[in-house]
Order: sequence, then C-alpha cells, then structure tokens
Amino acid sequence: MNKKVLNKDEIEELITEKLPILVDFDSTMVITDKYPNIVGENKPCISVMKKWINGGGGNILWRIRRGQAAHETAKWCKEEGLEWFG
Repeated sequence: MNKKVLNKDEIEELITEKLPILVDFDSTMVITDKYPNIVGENKPCISVMKKWINGGGGNILWRIRRGQAAHETAKWCKEEGLEWFG
C-alpha cells in the first residue's frame, strides 16, 4: 500500500474544505509501549486535528479499544481539546 505524506500547503487546503476525516488513535495520535499504555503523543498529528476542528472540519475517531480502554481514549481526547463525531 502506498501512503502519501501531505505537505503543509496540502494540509491547509484540505482544512479549508471542511471535510470529515477518520483518524486512527493508537500509533497515529498516540505512542503506546504496550497496548493500551499511552507513553506519548504525536504532537504534529494532534496539531493538525485541532486546526481541522477549529476550521470547521469534522473528525471521526477510529479505535479498536473497548470497555475501560475506550473510556480512557475519550477522556484523553477531551483533555487534549479534541472533539469527535464517532
């Protein structure tokens, strides 16, 4: 599978289109050492998500976490100021 890395101008252009995007939580937004332990955050990713939300775009959170781990994910996102559709 080929992945395209967007440059800053491409990201800004997409933000203005206000399209919803789906974002994976583990290993994309956060760094985990041993699932489900969060040991760090992907600051560039979170920065883009905040810009997207503030620009009127929607975010859909993709996660495999269930039960308590899912509640912790929602709490973590709320503390980071991230709002999600799903």
